[in-house]
Amino acid sequence: MWMRRLAVLNQVIVVLGSVTQLLAGMRSEPPTKRRIAENLLSWSLPLNLGVLETFFFVRHVIRKRAGAEGSGEAGEDRVRSEVAVAHLAFGVLGFLAVRFRGMFWFATIVGQAILLIGIATVNGRDALKNKMYLFDVLMSLAHLGLLKAYDPQE
Repeated sequence: MWMRRLAVLNQVIVVLGSVTQLLAGMRSEPPTKRRIAENLLSWSLPLNLGVLETFFFVRHVIRKRAGAEGSGEAGEDRVRSEVAVAHLAFGVLGFLAVRFRGMFWFATIVGQAILLIGIATVNGRDALKNKMYLFDVLMSLAHLGLLKAYDPQE
């Protein structure tokens, strides 16, 4: 439940921050499609990748500790740990996106989309029930669309 609230709060901050930044910069430059996409990505990557992926990592670690008392197979625990580390890696990349742009954003977004869409695909039936999987897929697709509009090679 708190993850959903955090995800919604992130989206509100991304939109408000982007709109505020665009309005503040309108006097110097008119907003273009590329500038709007860059602005949205510059807010979304640190929040949606940096913050949310780091929280996904923490959630996996907490679940692993809580499940350690139960009867879980060692292989299953290892896979959960590997997924947790993958979330942490993309969280770090999301925070680094504040400093680096261009092709760094391209690599970060493509990698994150493969991870999150892949996880949703592997968990197919659960993905239809759990709205966080749907959020992950939609966020990844939105980032890919914004990346196309941003065109990092321009």
